[in-house]
Amino acid sequence: MVPFLACILLMTCNKILSVGKICELYESANDQRPDNEELLTSLFMAHVRMGNYKRQQQIGVKLHKLRPENNPYYCWSIMSLIMQVRSCDLVAYTWNFSRLF
Repeated sequence: MVPFLACILLMTCNKILSVGKICELYESANDQRPDNEELLTSLFMAHVRMGNYKRQQQIGVKLHKLRPENNPYYCWSIMSLIMQVRSCDLVAYTWNFSRLF
């Protein structure tokens, strides 16, 4: 019953708190229950909303290790890695473009 209530509380906080605070809540909940797939997926989605690609990739790997038969988590991890590379490319492009002027 307690994990169910915790999930309800976290979903309610989703509507009220900033994304950064939501990540903190899910991180602490994940520390309590590291094998909870639902909490990890919610934590992943909170980091998606923040654009934290590195943390997304780390959580995607955790999810894949937790449920190796579930392929979407592997894909989430790979796509997060690709987004890390693309964000670095964008920063490098912006930096080079700004140096032209």
